[in-house]
Amino acid sequence: SPQASIADIRSTAPPPNPPSSSANGMAVRPISAKADQADSLMPAAELIAALKHETQVVRMQAQRLLVERGDRSILPALVAMTRDTTVDAAGLNVGAIQALRTMQGLNGGEEAFVATTAALKHPSAGVRRTAVAALPRNAEAASALASVQPAPV
Repeated sequence: SPQASIADIRSTAPPPNPPSSSANGMAVRPISAKADQADSLMPAAELIAALKHETQVVRMQAQRLLVERGDRSILPALVAMTRDTTVDAAGLNVGAIQALRTMQGLNGGEEAFVATTAALKHPSAGVRRTAVAALPRNAEAASALASVQPAPV
């Protein structure tokens, strides 16, 4: 069977002028069989690596595919990504941000909760902001938030 590559991930953005169905007025976007096949063939390891891709469209598509698969066996790899404290020139760690959102989408349980609360102390403000957004709305999360010291300005 042919192997899929990151280049086979299709964009989620609609084309500039999508054709519309006259029956219901909804925008219709044809999807090739090759793109559908690429989605099913893409190994989880490649999708996890794509969470760090420089292009946001690729990162979001990889995140969507991982969440749709619902495979919680990838949680250790996602947790490892959140522990990466490196930041780019803009002060971001896009891999950690996407990993947090993917864990949230997978309902990662205690393992994801521990990683998310640890991300509240990440050097990247974007990762910290995403960690706050990804926390569940409960007393345990409120306690974790209250224990975090403010970042130096």
